[in-house]
Amino acid sequence: MANAGAQPKPFSLKLIVFGAVTLVFAGVFWYLVSRLMAGGLSEKTLVNTAGVSVATLLAFSMFISLLALVGVLSSWRRERWTMVVLVSVVPFIFFPLHFITVLAVLIIAVATVLYLWTVGKEARARIHFSFTRVIKADLTLTIALILIAVSTLYYGTVSNQGNNPDQVLTHLTGSTTTIVERVLPLVYHGYSADITVDDFIRQQLPNAQKMLEDFKVDPSLNRDAKRQALEQKLRDLGVDPATVDINAYLDDTERAQAQFEQSLNAELVSIQDQAISSTREQLAQNFRVTLTGKERLADAIDMIVTQNVNRLVRPYAGAVPAILALSLFFFLWVFTFLYEYLIRGVGELLYLSLRAGKAVTITRETVEAERLTL
Repeated sequence: MANAGAQPKPFSLKLIVFGAVTLVFAGVFWYLVSRLMAGGLSEKTLVNTAGVSVATLLAFSMFISLLALVGVLSSWRRERWTMVVLVSVVPFIFFPLHFITVLAVLIIAVATVLYLWTVGKEARARIHFSFTRVIKADLTLTIALILIAVSTLYYGTVSNQGNNPDQVLTHLTGSTTTIVERVLPLVYHGYSADITVDDFIRQQLPNAQKMLEDFKVDPSLNRDAKRQALEQKLRDLGVDPATVDINAYLDDTERAQAQFEQSLNAELVSIQDQAISSTREQLAQNFRVTLTGKERLADAIDMIVTQNVNRLVRPYAGAVPAILALSLFFFLWVFTFLYEYLIRGVGELLYLSLRAGKAVTITRETVEAERLTL
């Protein structure tokens, strides 16, 4: 330790470089966070949002790993306090200056103080240095505090300090609509935002070709038994057997099969039209909207989400930002184990790279220790 009257040593050039790189990754992290908050959920392609999310996670891992490195290498309090101040003010670059941002910055400052002092204490207390073990010191708490800061900033972004409920509902509607548009292609075959509602419903109904695949009858049956089995299948589908040329199917020739499929398709047109109309009316009734069937599917989804958000959420618009912020925190918190593994992995790679490049070294020190003896 330095004497009370000793002059403080100047900052190490390497420590300045490490600190500067830490600030760069902190800036990248908060920039990407601001992008996701401003419109990440409204991106039209899942690839764009996924790419930004992955980049955010990597930037966060590098930021925390470098922060741990600075905490280990800092030997003076003024070095750590300087780092705390610089890291904490970075969000002011990307978020507006108001009370919510200040609150988030204070949370970040607390997280930075605890982490820098904890990793430094852990490094000095260990007999055999291990960056992997050092970086784990209070890592879960640090991540939790930063997630709280992110959620706080998200609250400020969504609520705009509570001055514009319509903007809150617009943000919620846009996010919900985009999520629905991304889930539907995974659930329904042939989904496209540009097709009409009726065409989308029609795609979900079986056509003659699909139905013929299920029209297999036991070849050992005689012709009359096959006819009875086929007529029963048609009745199950709601088709009158008298309106279809069953003999064409029983003849089992290519031309006869084509004639049977053509006649079956003709019957199915009216049945499908009725099913489409009934399904559309049921959807309109369930979601309390008006559907003609000619709307683009994307417009219909937007109409449904907007109608129901206004009906169900508008009376509680003031509480929506807080609910969304809490939901975001708990959603992110579920993946804490992933953040920890990634930070420790990135930190170990960083440490090994710096050692290989002779930027940092391991030194052995002899220390005095007190022992109680007889």
